[in-house]
Amino acid sequence: MSSKRTKVASEKMNSQLASGAGWRAALEVGLVEQQRLKRQEMVSEQIEQLAEMQTYGFDDLSNLLKRSLHELENGITQVQKARLFADKMSGGSMQDTIDTQKATAQRKLSILNELTVHEKRQPKLLDLKARRAIATKLGIDVKAVHEILFEYQLQRAQWSFVRRERLRGRPVPKRSADLEWMMKIRPTREFIHVMKAYEAYRQGLTDERNAKTTKR
Repeated sequence: MSSKRTKVASEKMNSQLASGAGWRAALEVGLVEQQRLKRQEMVSEQIEQLAEMQTYGFDDLSNLLKRSLHELENGITQVQKARLFADKMSGGSMQDTIDTQKATAQRKLSILNELTVHEKRQPKLLDLKARRAIATKLGIDVKAVHEILFEYQLQRAQWSFVRRERLRGRPVPKRSADLEWMMKIRPTREFIHVMKAYEAYRQGLTDERNAKTTKR
């Protein structure tokens, strides 16, 4: 599939060059198209993998983050390398973007590494006190802990849906948009739970902002 992405990206680049665009602009278009196709393939593969998994836990999310980090560190394509060179020559910031993505993945992994065996088995133990303790130990905002735990809940909800569909002999969606739509139509208990938790979290943030405004 990577050869197909490269071919499509090259066609996009050549089309831009033929229309009179500069080489850097054409390279940008080709890179964007290649990344778009790559994301589509990755999403389809991840959904298929979820459907085949008998269980889903924090270690599975950690493995996914490790693969993403490995790809950021070692999986840069020739087109991306050319773009990095072009950005370096013209003062661009693509490398900064990659560094930011790597730092985010590393921070998420550091949070997951702090979870105890009991917390992984019983996520209910990860109350606000436990989350603040993790944030304090790592020297980060507790919001980062909230975000990775919500990401886990959402991933688990997606797993519960596609696994159920596979076991019932129904087709599994290939795209994120289709998955989201189908989950809303035929939600699982896990999906309903995570949506309620998300709404409660948003309401908490709203209440916190309102309280600060009132104090002023």
